Amino acid sequence: MKNIGIFGGSFDPPHSEHISLVEQAIKSLELDKVYIVPANIPPHKKNKSLSSDKDRLEMCKLAFSCLPCVEISDYELSAGGVSYTYLTCRYFKEKHPESRLFWFVGTDMLRDFPTWKKPEEILSNATLAVCARNEEQGWIKKETENFENRFGQKFSLIDYQGKDVSSTQIRVLAGTGMDITDYTGEPVAEYIQNAGLYAIPFADTSLSFQTKKRREHSIRVAMLAAKRALSLKISERKAITASLFHDCAKNMSPDSPCFSDFQMQGVPKPVWHQYAGAYLAEHLFGEKDEEILNAVRYHTSGRENMTILEKLIFLADMLEEERDFPRVDELRKLFWQDDTLDECMRVALKETLLHLQNKGSEIYPLTQNAYEYYQKIKNKRRNKIMSEFTSRDLAIAACKALADKRGKDIVVLSVREKTTLCDYFVIASASNAPQIRAMGERVEELLEKEHGIVPTRTEGVRDGRWAVVDYGDVIVHIFHDETRLFYHLERLWQDGSNLERFNEKTEELER
Repeated sequence: MKNIGIFGGSFDPPHSEHISLVEQAIKSLELDKVYIVPANIPPHKKNKSLSSDKDRLEMCKLAFSCLPCVEISDYELSAGGVSYTYLTCRYFKEKHPESRLFWFVGTDMLRDFPTWKKPEEILSNATLAVCARNEEQGWIKKETENFENRFGQKFSLIDYQGKDVSSTQIRVLAGTGMDITDYTGEPVAEYIQNAGLYAIPFADTSLSFQTKKRREHSIRVAMLAAKRALSLKISERKAITASLFHDCAKNMSPDSPCFSDFQMQGVPKPVWHQYAGAYLAEHLFGEKDEEILNAVRYHTSGRENMTILEKLIFLADMLEEERDFPRVDELRKLFWQDDTLDECMRVALKETLLHLQNKGSEIYPLTQNAYEYYQKIKNKRRNKIMSEFTSRDLAIAACKALADKRGKDIVVLSVREKTTLCDYFVIASASNAPQIRAMGERVEELLEKEHGIVPTRTEGVRDGRWAVVDYGDVIVHIFHDETRLFYHLERLWQDGSNLERFNEKTEELER
């Protein structure tokens, strides 16, 4: 019985890690043959624009020509439509009925495999062969157990720890005009250059106007923007172009001959370069796409009602991997969430305003207006949620958050018949000040993350023995044990029928 490997992907372009993976797979799995199968439309990249079939096939032939047992297959390209793995495995099993087939995947695809179309049929025709990249120690045991529990069989391992090289990274570098030979090998690099694949006109000119440090920043912005573009369903090429142009005027003087016909009055110095950059992009580089020009024009200040591309460039500029400021990790998490970028924009603009205030710098009106615009969106969503989310629901959600941090004796008091202050008190105990802080922060975090609700005020969460997190209709009280006994809110407000205890097991209120 022969062992045959199948390696599917976009291969736009194929690169050195693809080749190394195949070499190691041949050794690890004792493969007699490997098929490289460029996808027509990858199921997970349906919105992505790929290079032509001809170009990708030719690049694959050049990249893998050094491996004699490798064959480039045009099966998925010829079949057309979405390139589902179950159909490809079925095709190769019919072609090689007596052979054992291995389908190559990374650990990210392994974890997503249950969501693939007809995974059981795939496994009836082929064994998954997994290559790890950037995995923590012990991942094999965990993933093997999960896979066996779900599918009743094992996957195989390719003995190779992949390096962090991606086709997206190469497309960005090729767009700048940089040499990509180290990533693709000389034949593929020459093909890309000769065919003009991934080239961004005037990107090299834009980067030449920038200092070395600024050029490196612009390329990192382009990397991040390109990675996020697909999930936002916008053009990767536009994202890369706007990124490489966004700081083209950052290191230039207003006295430069390039700006002889450009005047911009009343703009703070740190903001001037966004307008000057858009001017250069249009009048010197010949860029006519208004969406790209506006992404450059407002990448520092922001503005109300930004397009998705504008938001992407603003945030990629602020969050590229070398940026470091107090809430950067929080913002990066928001940046990658599946919904819109509006909340990330709100928090980013808030951080920008705080930074300017702390420095005593001038606040540009567009930035203030942009923050207020995205805060209004936040408030509208909150009001909509609150109209569908009763105060009792909010009280129960707060109880769950308190229980997450091992809050003790969690109760809910209905006080709507006794006061106009609120509908419910949620009361819990903590053993010490750090636990009070952890419980208060967890309440804020969970209600904002899962329900989009933020408190109207908080007191004592950071350093008190009695913390209050106020949501208007629901007020959460977190006490140190002794402080709770002293104030004894239950005794003050309880009438025998309005107190319910939170059951952590059922996550329900009980009288």
